[in-house]
Amino acid sequence: MWLRDTESDERVTFPRTRCDDVTGQDRLSSWAERIRHERRSRGWSQKRLVAELFRAAGHDITLPEVASVLRRIKDHEAGRRPKDPYPLLYCRAFELTEDKLFEAPPSVPAPNDDVTVTVTSPVLPWVCSR
Repeated sequence: MWLRDTESDERVTFPRTRCDDVTGQDRLSSWAERIRHERRSRGWSQKRLVAELFRAAGHDITLPEVASVLRRIKDHEAGRRPKDPYPLLYCRAFELTEDKLFEAPPSVPAPNDDVTVTVTSPVLPWVCSR
């Protein structure tokens, strides 16, 4: 993925995840942010979370090797939706319900029609290409 400055015709390469937002801010799903937040708030590294997921799995859930689980955690925190059994294991490890950890954020109400918005910053001359 790359962006081209339409004035100078300069080509700038960015990771694919940043193309949707010209400001360079990553947009993560709210549940991906919550997984990362819950892990960090406990002071856990991703490797520690691997250990906690194995503990949460107990004897009734079989997980792949440690390196594979670590890759899944990184994928989930990057925004890839967890598949079974990971949602259950995250809930066990963080002691949260699935609704609490994976629920959609509250919707933002639409602005009133009588609100006027004034743009004071210049429009960026970038074009997004694939």
